[in-house]
Amino acid sequence: MQSASSLSRAWSAHRKTLPGTGGGPFSLKGEGTLNKEPFKLMFTGGALLDVKLDHPYEFQTAVDAGASSVKVRGTIAKPFDFGGIDADIELQGQNLANLYYLTNLALPLTPPYQLSVRIHRDGNHFALDNIAGKIGSSDVHGKGTVDLAAKDGRPRLTASITSHSLNLDDLGVAFGAGVEQPGEQHGKTPTQVKAPKAEPISPLLLPTFEFQFDRLKTMDAALDFRADSIQAQKVPIRNVAFKLKLEQGDLSIDPVDFTLPEGKLAGNIELNTRNATAQTSMDIHLTNIRLNQFKPKNAAQAPLEGVMQGRIRIDGNGNSVHAIAADANGTFSIVLPDGQMREAFAELAGIDVVRGLGLLLTKKDQTVPIRCGVIEFKLKDGDAQAEHILFDTENVLVTGDGHITLGDEKLDLNIKGEPKKPRFDRLRAPVNIRGSMRHPAISLSTPALLKQGAAAAVLGAVATPFAAVLAFVDPGLAKNVDCAALTNEAAGKVAQPPPPDPKK
Repeated sequence: MQSASSLSRAWSAHRKTLPGTGGGPFSLKGEGTLNKEPFKLMFTGGALLDVKLDHPYEFQTAVDAGASSVKVRGTIAKPFDFGGIDADIELQGQNLANLYYLTNLALPLTPPYQLSVRIHRDGNHFALDNIAGKIGSSDVHGKGTVDLAAKDGRPRLTASITSHSLNLDDLGVAFGAGVEQPGEQHGKTPTQVKAPKAEPISPLLLPTFEFQFDRLKTMDAALDFRADSIQAQKVPIRNVAFKLKLEQGDLSIDPVDFTLPEGKLAGNIELNTRNATAQTSMDIHLTNIRLNQFKPKNAAQAPLEGVMQGRIRIDGNGNSVHAIAADANGTFSIVLPDGQMREAFAELAGIDVVRGLGLLLTKKDQTVPIRCGVIEFKLKDGDAQAEHILFDTENVLVTGDGHITLGDEKLDLNIKGEPKKPRFDRLRAPVNIRGSMRHPAISLSTPALLKQGAAAAVLGAVATPFAAVLAFVDPGLAKNVDCAALTNEAAGKVAQPPPPDPKK
């Protein structure tokens, strides 16, 4: 924690004589800077000459530190003994993380907040009751404790927090989403983190905000969080729950649980901040995710149906989400043993543009069975290489290859469809997925189309115009894949590993 700088010594204690009393109210004022941010303090209390050692002493305090403000109204059980205090506190500011400079507690990044809490101090123990208020557009309620006499002199924070209406974007801020990195501005280096921006601050999708993980080594913590109603625009999440534990710079979130109407995303995250660059490992399972709950706005039905299983396992080093991903090693696996796909989507994947777009525009609800689907990426040093991209439908075998470089978030993927039956007027060209993770660009492979058009021109010139049609006839050579073997192999990769042997 940085020390206070140039705190003004201009303070005053005023006494005003009141009729029938031996003194007047006491006030203390101070102003200056704290960590290069404006700082003001105002303390008022009862007249010092009227203090009785067997009566509580009432006081009020207001602190403005940069964009954070704290108002306190309470009593000191025994005058001049600050070991026993009861107080109601109101806090507001741009980011809870900025309260580190006032509390020495490493709190998470948040949107602007307004909170109230009832505090009872008994020596080194603080009881935090009736925590209530808003963080961003999410409501929070709960209670907790702070123990200043914990291990090795580190304070320990424990809390149980509930939200009845959690905005998922507010939770994303804790991972640095939309938060600008403090830096040089007009010759001044700000130390306080500003409120997150609504618009992206970076062309990259993954947050680049670098956390001050060294703060985590100054305290311990245990947090239970639960949200029983979620505000989310694209993902139908019903509730969120996680348990966080911080011990000597090791942070674990286990379990982290996102429950959908049908299915669950759950796992654990481990973060070791003892070194200058944090080491992170993550193991997340997608269990029984029904795809029919994901459908575009104003769509009568979802483009895909079926039950999906998946798993994400990565290890990486870095002090931001983006840096960790750019260094990541691990696997990403998705399995769809069977399901249904809208025929338009299957045909588009098979590059039958005319028939596919026609069905999309008329919004027909024809579907084709998916015999199996597998997507697998292997990550090495931030490069996600496609091991399998395969969907075996009744009419088309869809396969893919390529990779994603997470450092610059560039996409280089190719998807192609092979028919299982003869097809006419077929444009046999792979779909190219380029651009970035934030702005993907999807197009047909131009060289393949040119070759097909050139073949048609040659046939038309040397044979007959009717022979040119042969260039657009797909003989339909694709075979069914061994779905049983493929999905069994992939399912073994997404399955939960056996529990460790206690003897080992």
